[in-house]
Amino acid sequence: MVLAVMAENNIPLALTPVIIDLAKACITDPQALAELKLSASSAAYKICFGLARTDSGFVIELQMRAQISLFRRIQSVKNLKEGSIQIHHLASVEISKADSLTIYSAVVDIFEKNNLPWGNLVSILSDSCAVMRGHISGVEKRTRDEKAHNLLNIDGDMQIIAKKFCSHLGGKMESLFSALHTDFKWCLEFKMYLSEICSILNIPFTIPQMCSGTRWLSGYDRALETMNLMDAYQAFYFAFLCEKDRDLYRPRLKKVLDSHNVDMT
Repeated sequence: MVLAVMAENNIPLALTPVIIDLAKACITDPQALAELKLSASSAAYKICFGLARTDSGFVIELQMRAQISLFRRIQSVKNLKEGSIQIHHLASVEISKADSLTIYSAVVDIFEKNNLPWGNLVSILSDSCAVMRGHISGVEKRTRDEKAHNLLNIDGDMQIIAKKFCSHLGGKMESLFSALHTDFKWCLEFKMYLSEICSILNIPFTIPQMCSGTRWLSGYDRALETMNLMDAYQAFYFAFLCEKDRDLYRPRLKKVLDSHNVDMT
């Protein structure tokens, strides 16, 4: 059960002894464990009211002088001086109904509460096209008509570009991402083996995610994740090859291991 929890939450297997020792220590005082609350700890208090408040102030100050691209989940800031894109968490809002008017009102409230200039907002992205792109009352249209009149249609343009790029690959990229996701979603042992290989190669382990057919930009995220794990995948799938194919790909495996300073023997 411990291994299952660690695999599901991407916790390195090297921490298994620490987790087990912690569980043993906690079980010695069941009453204290039952009454334990994270919010009461000094560490959690410092994170919530110390670091979080400081970081929030930094983000607000940065947005006063930089172009903003607002995401429904995250928010990014373009640093004109450095020519880079920085991603920061702006705010968390709890809403009972996720329609365009409610989301629009929440965005307006955040901007006005923090005195953020609407002129800096250049784009808005969202997971839900129905809420985002409504021609009459979508979040993007409401924001452009009532607040940020120079708002660009970056969401739609990027989706079209990504879809056009993927169309030339004949579906091979999406098939690869789907196959990787299927292999490691349904088999706990595969997750454990891949995690161990990542640990040996000193590669951060992540569980392959599904590529959404309606969100073409998710293909870019899956491509980055696959590239980061490519050496681990090659080492993992080498074990499934027949002897003839192993002889063919053994030099490639050796090259992968050598690049991570791992002895093949």
